[in-house]
Amino acid sequence: MTIRLERWLQGPRGRCFVALAASVRNGTIAWEYARPMDNRRREIQAALLHALESVDPGTLLELSDRDIALALSHSVQWAYYWQEPWHDRVLGRSVFDDVLARLAAPLDAHPATQGWSDPIDLDNQRHVEWTGLPKAALDGFAEIIAEDHRHEIATERRPPPSDPRANWSGRWTSIPPWNLPVTSSATPFAGARLLMVAEDGPPAATAIVRPVTVLAPVRVLEIRTAEDFAHLVASAPLDVPLARRHTWYRATGEVHHWCIPDWTRVSQHYDAIHVTIDAYLETAGRVLPIAGGATVMAGWEPDVTFWLSERITLGEPPRRWSMESGNLEGLRWYLADDATR
Repeated sequence: MTIRLERWLQGPRGRCFVALAASVRNGTIAWEYARPMDNRRREIQAALLHALESVDPGTLLELSDRDIALALSHSVQWAYYWQEPWHDRVLGRSVFDDVLARLAAPLDAHPATQGWSDPIDLDNQRHVEWTGLPKAALDGFAEIIAEDHRHEIATERRPPPSDPRANWSGRWTSIPPWNLPVTSSATPFAGARLLMVAEDGPPAATAIVRPVTVLAPVRVLEIRTAEDFAHLVASAPLDVPLARRHTWYRATGEVHHWCIPDWTRVSQHYDAIHVTIDAYLETAGRVLPIAGGATVMAGWEPDVTFWLSERITLGEPPRRWSMESGNLEGLRWYLADDATR
């Protein structure tokens, strides 16, 4: 087993990707297991295990690049950090280890996955503006980061119920402020990879995609492994044990002294944070121990770059993309027009 394959199988998103890729041409896999039905959990687990064991690993080398992209897309869409991710916990059980390892081997060798550890392609970045959602800022980043920091501190000072199982919600991400821009690379299947890899699914069915010019020099922190993300948090931690207590307990089943990156400090050293696809599959949704506590990569996406300083400008022409959605095989984006709003 390669080191990359071992890393995939350590993460819930990686294990989900392997199982979903196995389902692309093997319709016997019952994906109803993703729905948490208490009275059928053992039955669904047994059916899923049997279905995965019946898949010929050799057929996965025959998957098209689009098949691989769709499996990655759906594995990201099934990331939930504010509720119990029962499907992740099923696939996380040791009884699935051997079959997922067998199925992951041809995916590890597949040509479509070979660039998944690549750093950011500064010449191929695209910005996504989701229809109906507020636009990301293009200046004033320092104040946005400072205001978000103040909000995190204020939230932490309002103690929620002490029982992590209480019906209480709150912040659940560990990303930079939501209103800072994010970019991703263009792909053959969509104007920007972000269209296909939005956690919990795309927030809108249409979006404007623009090319991006990156202003040199630029300091990019590459997250290539789970250890890289843990080091990011440990090097500049912001303590949020109360603000994340309930949502991350539901997501992970664990209670810790939770920490996230302190973006006021991180932004002093880096202009952007890029997460490789391999790192995302290994890291997202896992509890990662750090000195004095733990963290979770939550709210991130693969091959996406979060910008912490004004180092990008949006280019022309803007392109409008629309989504066709259906079953597991049906998520597709098409170029609708070139119009701006």
